[in-house]
Amino acid sequence: MFRPRRRLLPGRWAVVLAVLVGVLGGVLLALDLSSPAPRGAPPPSAVFQRDLPAAAIPAPQPAPGTGGLIITGRASIIDGDTIEVRGRRIRLHGIDAPEKAQTCLRNGWLWECGRDATAALDRLIGGRTVTCTELDVDHYGRSVAQCLLNGQDVNAWMVRNGWAVAYRRFSDAYVGAEAEARAARRGIWSSRFEMPESHRHPGR
Repeated sequence: MFRPRRRLLPGRWAVVLAVLVGVLGGVLLALDLSSPAPRGAPPPSAVFQRDLPAAAIPAPQPAPGTGGLIITGRASIIDGDTIEVRGRRIRLHGIDAPEKAQTCLRNGWLWECGRDATAALDRLIGGRTVTCTELDVDHYGRSVAQCLLNGQDVNAWMVRNGWAVAYRRFSDAYVGAEAEARAARRGIWSSRFEMPESHRHPGR
């Protein structure tokens, strides 16, 4: 006996269509997750870091060599550990920040940590008056100094917020501040990174 072909009712068409859309969406999502992350894109779980206020930094201890040249003036930012005051380049004593073009790896994404370290220093002191005590002069002719902003140690602020590491080859002054930042996973300690000196001099 001949039986006419059954037609799918509008409601059933909607169910079939929904299933097909779901399958297609799953395939596209899998392809997207397997593709490499774009360079410089923010990690999916990245949250803008609220830096510690300068007032939270304890009053600085007298640095070794205090009594040298005092440089006071408005600061412009060169990178995460170098400023310029009244035409003189100043390297912040005892700290080492990521190079300006250096990247770090966070949650599988490349992050421009060097650029952000520079931006952090600019947020703190860009254009404001600092007082720097020269402790040494490096082989580039830059003053190596401890710098204060409103009586607070700028060098310590950068390390405590995870925007620089303690430069142990030259000083142990900020080792404690580094340990605090590392434990709290602030700044670059929230990522995998190459030490700035190793980045500048591969194989050293």
